[in-house]
Amino acid sequence: MYKKENRSWLKHLDFIACDLLMVQLAYIIAYVIRFGWHLPYFSDPYERMAIVMLLIDISVAFFFEPYSGVLRRGNFKELSSSIGYATLVFGGNLIYMFGTKQSETYSRKMQFIYWGISVACIFIGRMVLKEIIRHRNQNEKNLSMMLLVSNEEHVEETIEEFEHLAYKDFRLVGIVVVDKDMVGES
Repeated sequence: MYKKENRSWLKHLDFIACDLLMVQLAYIIAYVIRFGWHLPYFSDPYERMAIVMLLIDISVAFFFEPYSGVLRRGNFKELSSSIGYATLVFGGNLIYMFGTKQSETYSRKMQFIYWGISVACIFIGRMVLKEIIRHRNQNEKNLSMMLLVSNEEHVEETIEEFEHLAYKDFRLVGIVVVDKDMVGES
């Protein structure tokens, strides 16, 4: 099966944007839990940290390729990926705080609350986005068309494999059997 694939990280721009939003949402929730009903963007050091988190988030998305096979992952693998992603961003935050000698400025309690909430937010955000994309791809006009070319021995098992795929971005429009004349048969 031939399919032209875009290998750039830009094809996952929707997941990058989702993770950026979820990381910021987790940061806001953690700040509110620790300091009350205020936004972190009105406090100078926490506003700076929010900007640094955006840069760290983009760097993690660019250098670590956390979206490889994202639509085909199951729930457990997605949770594992979300934990890894949130931990990388959290680790980047810690490196920034200690590297700039600002660790006493930021609440450690808030940072650990942020990590836990970010795991949950990233996981939920990705699962919701995957469902939206899968629902959109189920629409027949968004699917690629595929012509199956096989020998008689492997046709039925190949069709069964295609029917059981969790994520299909194609629609089978015809079958060609190369070793037997089956014109008109279905």
